[in-house]
Amino acid sequence: MSSKTLFAMAAAVLLVPVGASAQLATGAVDVTATVDAYAAITGSGDVAFGSLSRTVNNVIDPAGGANAAQRTVTFNSNIDISFSGVPAALSGPGGASLPVALRCSFDAGSGWSVAAACSGLVIPLDNTTTGEVSALLGFGGEILAADVVSVAAGSYSGTFDVVVTAR
Repeated sequence: MSSKTLFAMAAAVLLVPVGASAQLATGAVDVTATVDAYAAITGSGDVAFGSLSRTVNNVIDPAGGANAAQRTVTFNSNIDISFSGVPAALSGPGGASLPVALRCSFDAGSGWSVAAACSGLVIPLDNTTTGEVSALLGFGGEILAADVVSVAAGSYSGTFDVVVTAR
């Protein structure tokens, strides 16, 4: 091979653009996901003791009793229900307090459970389906007549939270 041929080949190599490649097309793919809430609580109403007796204990049955409060919990996984800030006394006029024993119950489809003190109670509810299921929560309690005798007249109130935790 002559030097002219080698020189021509070398020049041809230099004319090829560095990094040349086939044309490409690109596109983006969006990926989305939605995490549904595992539970919802609905309902309204209060545990309404009304005017209290000073001679007999004032009792409201949480299992569907008159003046009981109810909530519906709808859930799509296994959950625990607990209660926080459950008052041992209702607050009244001038800082007065009225002792109360709040009771909770539930019905997951097979009848109301035995009422128990809301404070410290944990209600485990299992969902054995692939969809949503519901249960009723009932709230009531007792105010002793002896405690009513010793407090100032007026309105007394308190609140607590229903806490739902997935497990």
